[in-house]
Amino acid sequence: MQCHLLDNYYRCKKVCDRCGAIQPMDSRPHPMTYKNTAKDAPYARTCKDHDAYMAAARHPTPWCAVEGFQFETISFDTMHLIYLGIAKNHVPSCLKILKLWGFYYESSDETNEKFLKRVSIEMKQDCKEHRLYLPKRVLTLANCGSFGTEDYCELGSRFKAAHIRVMVWWVAFKVRQLTNNTEDQVLRLLAACSYSLAQAQDLMDSAGLILSPHEAAEISRMLRVHLRSTEFLASICWENSIMAFKMRPKHHYVWHIANDVLTSRLNPRLHHVWSDEKFLGCIKKVACRCHGSSVQKRAIERYLVALSGYLAKMA
Repeated sequence: MQCHLLDNYYRCKKVCDRCGAIQPMDSRPHPMTYKNTAKDAPYARTCKDHDAYMAAARHPTPWCAVEGFQFETISFDTMHLIYLGIAKNHVPSCLKILKLWGFYYESSDETNEKFLKRVSIEMKQDCKEHRLYLPKRVLTLANCGSFGTEDYCELGSRFKAAHIRVMVWWVAFKVRQLTNNTEDQVLRLLAACSYSLAQAQDLMDSAGLILSPHEAAEISRMLRVHLRSTEFLASICWENSIMAFKMRPKHHYVWHIANDVLTSRLNPRLHHVWSDEKFLGCIKKVACRCHGSSVQKRAIERYLVALSGYLAKMA
């Protein structure tokens, strides 16, 4: 919003600058709600391309001066939209459904704390066997938001995007393992929801920056399956007073990714900002060792000293 000077974003009633989707202010159904993730949702007919945006924008984004920039690609930041967005709610919601449906606990009197601790141990062990790195961070009621009925469960800010990325894979692996032969509608939806997100992630990681028509169609299909199954699970949870699978405006922005990847055939991972976030982390480590009264000056000086040492080694 700040970078592209958007008039409509997730805190507004009109949540999207690219279409007419809205965020309802009450519980009454609205035809243009962003929570409708169908391919032919009513707001799909109001989508704008780059030329329409340039003709109608009051304050065009400064990035229009960059050669090759297209307005359609501003929602391709899957790191923040998926890993630090919808997946932060997806992972604990899947675990919550498994526990409530009686699939994943040892005894009927197991507490939520013991359940999350045991899940953490199994997750760490499975990731180790598949040679995936996951930090020794135990899931608790505090860092999973709320595992009860007070609020929607969500992973805390201490979980980084790289950690959540691995957890998305593990949840899909575990859900598919536990619900392989079930006929329960909710658990089959849960398996489709978790598998489709992990599969879309795997396809984006393994493909090149320019997708083939088949790769683009498959990524789009997997994202649509995930969004649609999440929508149905959110409805089921709401009817049963279960605080899980909350629909967020970021689900709508992922809907745009599923649309745009078919036409542009650009891999969404092209816009990942892993290296930028790593750089900010390095600056943070330097700044944390500086005195508060001179941190703005000393952080830059120490960074330049470290950079000169690194360039000297590379020479």
